[in-house]
Amino acid sequence: PLFHLASNFLGKRLIKELNATELFLLASALYGHDWGMAVNNSEKMNIVREWPKEDHGTCGSVNERLRFHNFAVEHGHVFEGEIDPDHVPIQLWREYVRQTHALRSGERIRRHFETIDTGVSLRLAQICESHYLDYEVLRDPNKYPVYGSILGEYVNIRAIAIYVRMVDLLDLADNRTPYIIWEFVAPRDPQSR
Repeated sequence: PLFHLASNFLGKRLIKELNATELFLLASALYGHDWGMAVNNSEKMNIVREWPKEDHGTCGSVNERLRFHNFAVEHGHVFEGEIDPDHVPIQLWREYVRQTHALRSGERIRRHFETIDTGVSLRLAQICESHYLDYEVLRDPNKYPVYGSILGEYVNIRAIAIYVRMVDLLDLADNRTPYIIWEFVAPRDPQSR
């Protein structure tokens, strides 16, 4: 659905102007840009405690514990000693995951594609991360080049990052969260609603 929305939004002419690598990056980033919104119990444990030497397939980074701690303090929560993820208020989890999901999405997609091609994995990670960054960051020609090279083809990383961001912002259709699920979940938090 997101790729269909992208092709309708971007227009058939523009889509036809993208080369195969750019189309692959766009499609992959559209599928993976919100991958970090899902955090299971094992990942919560890794976020609030020291990151283990072996990650057993979970997502995160060495800096995530510090990032979570700083976030909690900024939001008026101070935890002493080891933190039990089940005792972290759900509102704090929701906001933390929402604000940091792009980093987790980038990390997941980087890990997923790194065995295939390092250039692809790094650029896809940057594109996924960019959908939650300030637009000014996209002006960095080193991180988001207009003429980058991946798999022997020139790619416009900046344009793809902007496309993913625009499609994400415009994905407001009724079917984004089917009504029956929305009604079942019945979000009480005003931002979720």
